Amino acid sequence: MRKNIVSLLTGVLILVGIVATPLFADDAALTNFEMAELLVTTVGINLPQGSDQLADAEYYDTVANLLAARGITYFKDNPMTGSITAANFASILYQMLGQTGATDPQAMLSALIANGSMTQIDPGAAVSKTYALQALQNPLLKQLEAEKYQAPAGADDVQNRLGAIGAPDTNPDTAVSTN
Repeated sequence: MRKNIVSLLTGVLILVGIVATPLFADDAALTNFEMAELLVTTVGINLPQGSDQLADAEYYDTVANLLAARGITYFKDNPMTGSITAANFASILYQMLGQTGATDPQAMLSALIANGSMTQIDPGAAVSKTYALQALQNPLLKQLEAEKYQAPAGADDVQNRLGAIGAPDTNPDTAVSTN
């Protein structure tokens, strides 16, 4: 009888673990690839047609170019497999907000915490999807994102900016080169 109760409890605990795992899975540290993808979605940047057919590395380069064309240069200089720390995330948000004055990630993080764009976090802490989404839902940030990241007015302006960073020679919101 006692073995049956232990077996039953063990089975219930395993079942609870299997069911609960997806609930906490998004609290894992985000990679550069995942953060870039999250930012593209959050700021409303349309991915080029065919981008879903690209290999991960090409897709990451395309997304990094799209973000760089809009002032978010972090991903151009960092590998897709790296993890995002709070200091990295702060420097990205600092660029997105068009902030000036702070020259290092720690100072940027302090400034963003002070103005309420980020909640208190250790600079070296890994950023989870939950934390990132919370920061990206900040009304101040959402308003500034909408103003700064509207679709470009003309393709010529986009081509000039993208050509300077080595992106495909087309409007990044409508087409992609698979070469």
